[in-house]
This record gives sequence, C-alpha cells and structure tokens, in this order.
Amino acid sequence: MRRLTSLLLLVAGCAAMASENLFPDPDLSRAASWTLPPGYRWEPGAGRNGGNALVYERADPAAYPLGAIGVQLGPGSYEFGGWAFVEAVASGETSAAICMEISRDGQHVGGSYVPRIAGPGDWRQISGVLNVPENGLSIQFVPYMLMGHTGKIRFCDFFIRRQELQSYVTMLAPRQPHAIPAGMARYELGVQVMNADREVHEVRLAVRDAGGGILHEAAFPLRGQRVAFDLELPPGEYTLTCTPAIDGAPSDSVAFTVVEAPEAARVALDERGRLRVGGEKFLPIGLYLNRAISGRFQPSLDREIAAIGAADFNCILPYDGLGYRLDGSEAQYPESVREVYDACRTAGLMVIPSLDYMRHDPANTEKTIKALADHPALLAWYLSDEQPVEERNAMRRRNAAVNRLDPEHPTLGVYLQPDAMLQYGNTCNIYGFDQYPIYGGTRSIGGLDTALGTVAANLASGDGMALWSIPQWMNWVSYNSTPGAQERYRWPTAEETLTMSLLAALHGARGFIFYSYFDMFTSGVDEYEQRWPEICFVARELAELAPCLLGDAEVAAPTPLRQSGNLRFGAFRSDDGRDAIVIAATGPGESSADFALPGEWRSNLGHTVRQPDGTWRFTGNDIACDILWREP
Repeated sequence: MRRLTSLLLLVAGCAAMASENLFPDPDLSRAASWTLPPGYRWEPGAGRNGGNALVYERADPAAYPLGAIGVQLGPGSYEFGGWAFVEAVASGETSAAICMEISRDGQHVGGSYVPRIAGPGDWRQISGVLNVPENGLSIQFVPYMLMGHTGKIRFCDFFIRRQELQSYVTMLAPRQPHAIPAGMARYELGVQVMNADREVHEVRLAVRDAGGGILHEAAFPLRGQRVAFDLELPPGEYTLTCTPAIDGAPSDSVAFTVVEAPEAARVALDERGRLRVGGEKFLPIGLYLNRAISGRFQPSLDREIAAIGAADFNCILPYDGLGYRLDGSEAQYPESVREVYDACRTAGLMVIPSLDYMRHDPANTEKTIKALADHPALLAWYLSDEQPVEERNAMRRRNAAVNRLDPEHPTLGVYLQPDAMLQYGNTCNIYGFDQYPIYGGTRSIGGLDTALGTVAANLASGDGMALWSIPQWMNWVSYNSTPGAQERYRWPTAEETLTMSLLAALHGARGFIFYSYFDMFTSGVDEYEQRWPEICFVARELAELAPCLLGDAEVAAPTPLRQSGNLRFGAFRSDDGRDAIVIAATGPGESSADFALPGEWRSNLGHTVRQPDGTWRFTGNDIACDILWREP
C-alpha cells in the first residue's frame, strides 16, 4: 500500500436544515417591505393554506418587471424558496421561478437561480441554495415569471433557512480527473467546510477502488482549503472520500479515472490550466451566439461565420448551434452541423457546442458527442450555464460521462457564485465565471475585482487554474422592461469591456467568451453596426496580448513609484521575449501610477505617457485600462 504524501483539498455533503425561517415577511403581511412594480399584487386568502398570496400576472411577453424584498443574512449557506401555483393560460408558456441576488456597493456579486416550475398545476415548491460571503452585502429575494412568458402565478410560504454543517471536496489537479495517466501523479484537492462553528485544521482521506476496497487512508492537515499528495495508481475507476475532523461533519467524495498513458489529446488542459490545441497553446477569444434571437436580423449564417472569422475571434459558443444549417444545404443532421463546422474551420473558428439543454437527456447527449467529437473544429463541450449548486452531484456524473465518451476535448461550465466555485468542482474541466457589472450609472467594477479574487482563491492550484472569463457585452435593458429601464441601463464601452477582460487575465483567466453576439441585434441592425467594431477592437487587443498571457515565463509585476486610485497591474512575457504590462483601473474616480520602466515602450490606449524625467505615468478615469509593449 502506497502512502499519500503531502495534500490539498475541498469538501461537500448533505445536512439537515435548521428550522428557523429567516424570511422577513413569512405571512406576506408587510407590503411596505417589498418593492413591487406593476404586474405584482397582493391577494388575501389565495395562498396554499388559505393565507395571503403574492400574485404575478403578465399579458405582454416583452414585459419583464421584477419585484423583490431585501433580506439580511450573515455569512454561510442557506436554503431558500417558496410555493407557486401556475394557472393555465389560453396560449403561450408560464414558468415560475425564485432567485436571490447579492450586491455590494450597488454592484452584482453573486446569486442563486433555481430551476423553474413550468406549466399549470397544483401548488409546487421551488427551492435552492445560496452561499453568502463575508463583508457588507445587499441581498434581495425575487419571485418572478420567466422572461418572454405570460400568465398568472400565485406565490406563498416563502422561506430562508440556514443550513447545518456541510463539506465539499474538489479535485483541482489533475485538471481532467477522468483521463489521468497511469503511474505517479500529483493530486491537488480543494476543501470547503460550510457553517462550522470553528476552523477545521485536519481532514481524513480515503481512496477506494471500483469495488469499494480502501487502497489508501490517512489524516492530513488542512491549510488554506488545500491538501496535495503524490499517488501512483494503475488504470481503473476510483473514489476519494474526504471527512473533516470536526464533530458532525459529513463526508464528501469525488470520483476519478486512471487510464493507460494516452497519446496527446486533440484539445487538452496543461498543468497551468492553459488550453492546448494539437499541442499548441491556445487562448480562446469567442462569442456566445443564439440565432433564435439574432437570426431575424442576420442575412445568413454563412455571412455571420465569415464576419466573426474575419475579426480576431477564434471560437464561438452557439446556444442553438446543433440546429444550424448553411444556406442552400440539404444535408440532414448531423451532416448539416458538420457542414457548419467545416465553414467555421475555413473561417479560422473553433466551436464549443452547447449540451446544456440536454442535461436531462443522456441518450441524446451521447448521440451528439459520437456524431461530432471527431470534427477538427470542435474545441470543448459546454455542459452548464449557471445551473444551481444543488444540482452539483448530477452535473458531476454528467461531466464524468462526457469525459469518458470524449477524452479528446474538455468540458466548460459557467457559474456566477464566486464563493461557490469549489462546490461546483468537477462539474466541468474548465470553469467559466460570468458577472455583468455595467448598468446605467456604473463608474466602478470593484465588485467584479473582488469576485474574481474570490474565484481565483477557490480554484488556484499548482501554477494556475482552468478559468475562463465571460465578459459583459450586452445592455441589461434587454433583460428588464420595467418602467424607466431605458434610462437605468446602458451598453458598456469597448474600453470598459476590455478592462473587465484584462482584470480577469490579471486574476488568472486564460480564455474569454463574450456575452454576447446576439445581444447586438436586440434593437435591430443599427445597434449591431455600432457595436460590432467596438467588440472587434477588444478582440484585437486580446489577440495581440495572447502570446504573452500564454507565455511560460513568470514575470514580476512592476512596482509603482507612486499610485492613487484603484488599480491592478501585471507583467507578462511571450515565449519569444516580448514584454507586456497590463494596467486595469477599477474606479470610481481618477487613478494614476508612475513606473520606472527601462527601454522603449508603446501604449496601446494612450493612457500611459512618458514623463520628462523618463518615468511612465498611467492616468485613467473610472473604468479604464492600458497595455504597454516593449519589443525584445
């Protein structure tokens, strides 16, 4: 029996709920506590047990009012939800949902969006789990009807309950746990213990084979949510169980697969979490597509692919791409989709097909993978789009199944709760983080900076992490039609979106999929013609920076001689010796920094200017950025 040698980790399990209901208006009698736009109303006696009900009724599918009540909660994990009765409608679709959203200083920093209840029926419960981080936060509880739906919903019996002690374990490395080469390997785990009354300093690990037999078992210190160990295993299926050393703590397990040493995969993650395509380092710069929304304004899919490929994008993530067909094609699925992928490859684009809507259809998922996995334009599989953390175990099983069906391509999942990233562990191979902080009067992305720091602290292992950013390229008005929405929301500027992207890169992101291409069409072609050159500028800046972001050299960030305002900066070097300095101002207000930089540099955005004494000064206002270049 070999012994686990040093160690690193994270934990999860199920626990009983505390009974106290922390919802601020459990009997729906405090109307003044709520903010309810037109469409919401109170209905006495219409609740599940004859109590009060909150009714949401909507006839216009383009309307999207959202009502809410503020909630005060301390750090920890909470179950929340309520009951909903969806009434039958003559036409259209009606779905009830509840979410909780967290903001800090007016900026969204997280939330939980639970599965909807669709169609008419008797009273049904909606529930989810929210993780509340530390520091001063504003939390809102929002019962609503899905966008584009119409009808009538009655809500009642809302609840929020603090969960008991929980633990979560995630395998952070190897980065593709179901394709680990046989032999000695370095394992790094992340461990998170929630709602404990004291710090946990030790965990017990056990590695079991497919028959349940214990191969290795030992106790290890838990430091900074991490444990790491070296272990040699033959090919086979294994399970690692982690139990925190604290009374009443549940165990959590993660499955992994050891295989015969494979040939180099077509697309794989390296030890730093960087993507490699055919062995070469690759920085994804892509766009979300959804022609079901944008297609009515587009002349053809062929021209859309050509336009994106002619810019500096190298991949697309089409929500509805498995239904795409080139103009004039008479091919049937899957050949129709393979023809689209051929066109993408010709245009220099790789594709990330979405399997998210098939998450409850394993047979169709397998059929799709077998039909497309060998296409050279395939980059990765998109498995999860902001799915709630309570679906974690099902998502883990699905990720394992997809990894086994296609070990040649990694999986991508996108989540928006920064403090829950370890709980989402092993639901995908690449973790995407989305947060869209630009509203009408936004002058700061400090909340995004904090959230990215939390994500990095959760996911970092070894020399990096498999993290991609989903930067905002949309106007929130497309998702909110309440009165005055046009005045409250706006598009981010190109520089703001570039700043969000560079900020993510400074926190370790090594992929960028912008949300979204189709949002440029929600107001028609005129909006697209204005926005398209702007997002192409962002892609061009990232494409030029790509060799430096992917470089092997570790370069120390420059130390400013003087600094004011909220700034982040870092230095990167390409493998051929080009140096770049990235500066991101998160706002609000003015910021500046002076640097002593040897050699000749150029500023891409013009915010950094050489001073008479030879130093370089960056100045920015609110959300701003710059990239400085020095040739070798």
